[in-house]
Amino acid sequence: MRIESNSCRICGSNELIKKNFGNTKLFYCPACYIYFNSEIPEEADLEEYYQKAYKITESDFIITEKRRLTRIPEQFSLIGEINHYVKPPSKLLDIGCDKGFFLDEARRIGYEVRGVEPSITARNYCTKLGLNVVKDISEIQDKFNVITLWHSLEHNPDPVRFINLLKSKIEPEGYLFIRVPAFDSIWAKFLKSKWIWFQPQNHYFHFSHKSLDYLLSSQNFLVKKIEKKKPNTRLTRKAFWQSQMIFSSSFEQNPSFVDIFKYFYQATTAVELFAVAQFKN
Repeated sequence: MRIESNSCRICGSNELIKKNFGNTKLFYCPACYIYFNSEIPEEADLEEYYQKAYKITESDFIITEKRRLTRIPEQFSLIGEINHYVKPPSKLLDIGCDKGFFLDEARRIGYEVRGVEPSITARNYCTKLGLNVVKDISEIQDKFNVITLWHSLEHNPDPVRFINLLKSKIEPEGYLFIRVPAFDSIWAKFLKSKWIWFQPQNHYFHFSHKSLDYLLSSQNFLVKKIEKKKPNTRLTRKAFWQSQMIFSSSFEQNPSFVDIFKYFYQATTAVELFAVAQFKN
């Protein structure tokens, strides 16, 4: 880890305010409204982290598939949002695609999909699904009509550089879709460091509506909308129970009380920002 300089990584301002968020030290920039960690890892250090994360073993198969079923309503909701702006067949790139649940569903709808995922175990799972997923965005040479960042932007140690890099991967008038934890949500303000999506060990930037709008607008994107929403809707909660019932009856895998409590705690307190922005070349 390295200590960040006293300049904002988004706008370059030197007028930063130090904040304590629980036991975590943050910087706040009043010029662009961003909160970010006082310590951010070098990009080279991130590779080791992602090789240790998302490990999939044979015993994790049922857990993974239960999660996949639970998230089907969420995936189709996201595809519906994209379809409003860009219809298939169009080229779609998902960065930080994890195990490819979203890409698989988008492919079924008719989008031409590719993914970027640093975790080798997650990429291997994507390969089993027949998805074209690479380790790093530098391996992507094509341009896309749609680029999605589902809870991956907050993991990037240099959002401005990263958004600039995306400009070379997106078609003129193409769309960027982003989901990040809503750091300005009521639950985040109330629970502070106990909030379920405050994860400073791998979330380096903490976005509000204002800071996300500033980042996108400053990088020549026309912001179509930014809204707070709960990803765990009534349909996702129903899907959760149905997936539990399916795997309980088929594999005799009953969820523990702790698992159920964790799910509903997240369903209650998790709030995200959903942004749509169009690239203006």
